[in-house]
Amino acid sequence: MDGYITDISGTAENGFIITNTISGKISIPVTKKWVGTPADSVTVNLYADGEKIDSQKLSGDNNWQYTFADLEQYNNGKEIEYTVEEEKVEGYDSSVTGDAETGYTFTNTKIPTTTNESSNIDPENPGSSANGKDTKTGDNTPLGLYAGIMGLSLISIILILLFGRKHKSVE
Repeated sequence: MDGYITDISGTAENGFIITNTISGKISIPVTKKWVGTPADSVTVNLYADGEKIDSQKLSGDNNWQYTFADLEQYNNGKEIEYTVEEEKVEGYDSSVTGDAETGYTFTNTKIPTTTNESSNIDPENPGSSANGKDTKTGDNTPLGLYAGIMGLSLISIILILLFGRKHKSVE
């Protein structure tokens, strides 16, 4: 029978036992995609019914693709559930689409890093950053504005004191 393995045991005297076991082979393709700068490589693990049975390194050398081939589809007549998982890559968010039947596609997206301008300071010239721009230190408070307000306040206090004394002496 096609798709089955037939096993015959026993004798004509005691009787024959014919066992037909469903059989088949499958292949599971895996593809890696990157959004942003790719890492050097990534490892994907193949699981059969939850148990790790194989691993493969994906990189530019194999065009970020691999096919787990010639896999048994059944174990003792029961279909094997295959899954593929990617090992975590630091600095990337990962998502997966597909399944064992259609193949898996793993997409890693580079997580943007925040840069602190102070980390760009050129040690040879601390007054400028490594990219040639002047570094700013302190806050950007408009000191002239504050000095002007203080001066007007002082003049107002003096006028109030003088104006207040004139009115008191008139009484």
